Amino acid sequence: MKTDNLLNIAYPLISGPEDEHSWMCYLSAVTARHFHPGAGIFCICDDRTRDFLQGTSHPLCRAATIVSLGDLGVDRHLASRRAKFRAHRIVGGPCIELDADTVFLNPVEGFFPASHQVAICRDQVDAREMGRWLDPVFRDLGWAPLAEYFNSGVLFFGKDFAKTDFFQRWEDAYLKFVTPRRRNDQPALAHVVKESDCHLVTLPQRYNFPAYLAEKGRNRACILHFWASDRMAYSSSRYASIVRLLRRNHEMSPAKIMRLLRSRRPLFFGNHLHRHMETGDVAGFAMLAAHKLARRIRSNTRR
Repeated sequence: MKTDNLLNIAYPLISGPEDEHSWMCYLSAVTARHFHPGAGIFCICDDRTRDFLQGTSHPLCRAATIVSLGDLGVDRHLASRRAKFRAHRIVGGPCIELDADTVFLNPVEGFFPASHQVAICRDQVDAREMGRWLDPVFRDLGWAPLAEYFNSGVLFFGKDFAKTDFFQRWEDAYLKFVTPRRRNDQPALAHVVKESDCHLVTLPQRYNFPAYLAEKGRNRACILHFWASDRMAYSSSRYASIVRLLRRNHEMSPAKIMRLLRSRRPLFFGNHLHRHMETGDVAGFAMLAAHKLARRIRSNTRR
């Protein structure tokens, strides 16, 4: 692996006081620094996020270098994608580009892409399953059927790869794909990977371990990746409780954070009640069941 002083870690982030994404990012940056003390850590954001972080003296300002790309638009979801597509222009490589809802459980050792390579992990959702609803959309766009499906939350790329047009092609494809009902950037990524001649390396799952599916093997993972976009499931997870604990005590030691993350108790359940039952987490089961019941009652009341 490359030495730390040659490694950059970048977090595209669009956040504000009304959400917890900045605190997720801070948790991830603390764990990144714990295992890679010499790495350059960057938060790539828009003007609004920069002003929020600096105006509140957010601890993320001490953990990472805050770099604004300017005004990325009023649509925060689209702004977050623009930050992801354009972060490489600021940071360069070799680099790991991460979603905010990630944490390091071990150092990234044993692999780093060559200067011309990009490396990603396949998504837990099988390409054939995604193809059932994506292939008709791809046909409408004139794209070839889905071949492989990757998770875009953890990207490794070498220093020369940042100079290619891959990220611009990804952004262009996303803007063709995106509609109010289709806002995920991963289908566009799958299309660009298939259509381009990029030097792609597919990594083992431990480099982008989905914390919401299984605990077995979790502590051997390099990077854990949560599913914070599912707000109901996030609110009932231990991951959310760790984020909020760090928010209340942002001087918490990395050793304590590691103990919380490495606990045998499940960190995340997705949206599945049976996961709580399987692991004997009665409190988690009751909380998620209550959320579901309250949602159903509100839905029936509105009718």
